[in-house]
Amino acid sequence: MRQPGVIALIDSVVAQVTWARRGTWIGQHDPDFLPNGNMLIFDNRGRMAAGGISRVQEFDPLTSNVVWEYHGTPEDPFWSGVRSAQQRLPNGNTLITESDRGRLLEVSPAGEIVWEYVNPDRGGPDNTYSPALMWGQRYMPEELSFLSTIPR
Repeated sequence: MRQPGVIALIDSVVAQVTWARRGTWIGQHDPDFLPNGNMLIFDNRGRMAAGGISRVQEFDPLTSNVVWEYHGTPEDPFWSGVRSAQQRLPNGNTLITESDRGRLLEVSPAGEIVWEYVNPDRGGPDNTYSPALMWGQRYMPEELSFLSTIPR
């Protein structure tokens, strides 16, 4: 229910909505429940205002209180009209895919950028088009054990 700004849990056995929230988000997606019971979402803000208002929010699903948010800064605006993703990492940081800018960044709980990757490829008549990054995901080495079987 992305366009009406609703997040819902549906019991597929009885085909009923068991929980739903409408928030201040518009175009939200990629909801994840965190170990602390909160929910983390990416909010594109519905293509409303290019220039820095997309955000990643962690909120308490019982109270709807926002407990953490990343939305960039005036110097480094954060915006993606569609797509994008987020992942809370074991160290408490958040991995964010900012699709429209072709950027992957890790943000600390204090909102500081720990590291980032910006796709260097550009296109268009004046090289201003950036290729979108659809989705970034952090994997731990033990999750990729098959790599040890590949000759190097």
